[in-house]
Amino acid sequence: MSVTTNTSSSTHHQNTSELIAKVDTLVEQSWNARGVNIQASEKYAREALDISLQIPYPRGEAFALTHIAFSEYYRYGQLKQALATVQQAVDIFEALQDNEGLASALGVMGSIYRAAGDFNRGFQLIVKATSLNFGSNRERWQAWGFYLLGDFYLELQNYREAKKYLQQAFDAAKAVDDGVGQASSLIGKGIALFQLESIPRRR
Repeated sequence: MSVTTNTSSSTHHQNTSELIAKVDTLVEQSWNARGVNIQASEKYAREALDISLQIPYPRGEAFALTHIAFSEYYRYGQLKQALATVQQAVDIFEALQDNEGLASALGVMGSIYRAAGDFNRGFQLIVKATSLNFGSNRERWQAWGFYLLGDFYLELQNYREAKKYLQQAFDAAKAVDDGVGQASSLIGKGIALFQLESIPRRR
């Protein structure tokens, strides 16, 4: 009887491990598709959420919610719903004391507040997200945080700061072979450089 129980327990553990690995893969696919196919990004995230809730797997659930919130704001413009969704992710990451995940969620939350017209709140959240990125020492989340900071500074017309952060974002994205991150950072840096070169001609 005990042999059967142990075998069953082992099989369950193996199945759970496989499902967690599948969620992690879906989350990765969702992240990679965010800038090139937002519809696919959302599809991967929702599938990851469904599996995470079944296992359960709170970390996978929180990452999936973060990516769904990004889609709600970026694809549909549903800012109120997006804030509610990403707040769920923030709560889970805080409970898990997962700074890596929290940095990602706060980055999305900051972007949503910015889109909603609350520039100061958005900027504060991005700064907080970036400080958490340093603690996690993960280039991917550094690239995300640096890019968002650079983009904020572009809007503030502080092109020197924008250029600095966008270059750091590009370097971090390149280190993890994030093509979307590299492209976005280069575009932003190009805008900053163009504006910096135009300043003397305006005087």
